[in-house]
Amino acid sequence: MKSKIILSALILLIFTNITKINAQWYVMETRADSLVQLGINDIYNVDFASCEKIYKQIQREYPGNLAGLFLEATSDWWKLQLNSTTRQYDRQFMNSINKVINKSQSVIDTSKFDLGAIFFKAAAIGYRARYYSIREQWVNAAMDGHTAYKLMIEGLKLAPNNRDMLFGVGYYNYFSQVLPEQMPIIKPLISFIPMGNKKVGIKQIKASSESARYAAVEAEIVLLQIYYQFEKDYDNAIEIARSLHKKYPNNPYFYKYLGRLTYILSYFNESEKIWYDLLKKGSKRTYGYDDLLAREAMYYYGDILLNKGQYDRALKYLTSSSKMSNKVDDESSGFVTLSNLKIGMIYDKKNNRKKALEYYNKVESAKDYLGSKSKARQYIQNPYR
Repeated sequence: MKSKIILSALILLIFTNITKINAQWYVMETRADSLVQLGINDIYNVDFASCEKIYKQIQREYPGNLAGLFLEATSDWWKLQLNSTTRQYDRQFMNSINKVINKSQSVIDTSKFDLGAIFFKAAAIGYRARYYSIREQWVNAAMDGHTAYKLMIEGLKLAPNNRDMLFGVGYYNYFSQVLPEQMPIIKPLISFIPMGNKKVGIKQIKASSESARYAAVEAEIVLLQIYYQFEKDYDNAIEIARSLHKKYPNNPYFYKYLGRLTYILSYFNESEKIWYDLLKKGSKRTYGYDDLLAREAMYYYGDILLNKGQYDRALKYLTSSSKMSNKVDDESSGFVTLSNLKIGMIYDKKNNRKKALEYYNKVESAKDYLGSKSKARQYIQNPYR
């Protein structure tokens, strides 16, 4: 997961009321602004058909407004995000995001102080950096991230109190320090990128999540990732996850985080219900509930059943999780290893020592995850009880 977080200033939409700076600021028309808000909500709630109607309407009725193009690219990004086992949306996303960059640059060429064009370009480059990062093209990701950051700084000189813009700067401040620390292997590849300040970054992102007009939800998502993956502040993380799931109940990305956090914080009754619900939605092929999410749900649900002593049911789901992981991962993952460890434990509880040893040996010979090797060796010596 950590390798999927980008070195870029990711921003959804950046608007302000500073009409004195630029009379062409894009959403001064109330109707256009309302359409953009509706489109954003549709994207987060995974209603892409409705969003498509909206961004096409904006493009048709306000052809000079870059918001319609950017909304389309954002929609394509979330399609890519929610279909992570395939690359079918890669080209579509890159085409739409590059269109935003090129159109924005055309405006800048005519008017270099056009605030809207500057920030649509920065936001689009930020999304492109994110794409490069999930494809592990680190140099491209770093270059785009730094470019987006510099554009954001230019914009803050024009609109220093804009919390939407502040989000992008905060994003860069946090991750430009944290990622090289977390992933030393990429440090030499991005040595040309100035390091930010993660404490300042968190404060800036939090301020944006509280009062930004358009980037507030995106700032919440980033805070959720930060608290969950890097700061290990699970109490703050679950508060955000609950809020996002309540506002956007159809989005499996937020629901997944809520399931993880209820598990980590030992709210097992709630977590069991969440993971089972995720499994049901996945079995119905609900949009965004892909095989990666299915194997995760099978693992957590199976482990909760194991802890409740429901060994046969737990064995069913943990075995399915292991098989699904072998299907969707290029190499052995933590889900395979930890599922196999749990399966061995179940066979020990069922007094099938031969099968238990078979699975412990698989774990012992695989890459270590969360102390899996030492636990396997322990149970090889002494059966799990």
